Amino acid sequence: MPLGSPHLASMEHELLRILRSIKAPRPLLQTHAQLVAAGLAASPRLLTALVSAALSVLSSPRHGAAALRAAGADASTVAHNTLIERLAGRGSGRGCSPEDALAAYAAMRGAGVPPNGFTFTFLLRACESLRRLPTCWCVHAQIVRCGFAGDVVVQNALINVYYKCSDMGDVAAARQVFDEIPDRDVVSWNSIIGVYMLEMLRGQWNCLRGCRKGMSFHGTLLLLGSRGWGT
Repeated sequence: MPLGSPHLASMEHELLRILRSIKAPRPLLQTHAQLVAAGLAASPRLLTALVSAALSVLSSPRHGAAALRAAGADASTVAHNTLIERLAGRGSGRGCSPEDALAAYAAMRGAGVPPNGFTFTFLLRACESLRRLPTCWCVHAQIVRCGFAGDVVVQNALINVYYKCSDMGDVAAARQVFDEIPDRDVVSWNSIIGVYMLEMLRGQWNCLRGCRKGMSFHGTLLLLGSRGWGT
């Protein structure tokens, strides 16, 4: 049956409605089987909805990841991003972690599906959760290699992640990213200001911890309040 046929379009619409309302595993598996039987397993809208439903109902990325693998290069970037985004935050269910978001990205690239700017903002969120600077470097390399070095949204996310990915805070790397953004927006400026503010507060906290015994808490606050504000 031709993909553009009215019957197939009607079936796709109905299956999409079902996927968005599924609350239990059995209906999910039955609907997935219907997608495969109808030749709609790689439909951009249906596959994205299937991955989202599987993550919510099964509390595991396995079913959604398997559906993406089965679709191969026909899977959409949005469908892959749905999986990566959910994994990048808190993981998705038992035994999952932001590291799985990186594995999902590797599977996406292995299938020949191209990333977009959202892909990298989700991956950078995973980097922030993991707090591993070398992982951030690897994602940054992918950003450059895939042609998103000039994407201001991605670069703004990089500014924050470079600072938050390490205990010491990589201010120099964050500033370099900022300096290399060709068309900075308000978020770019807010991001780099936020980095410097956090660095200043970090220094003040270290000062607070190192204050000599005997100084009152109120006195310590007055000391800190006089630093870095031109007073």
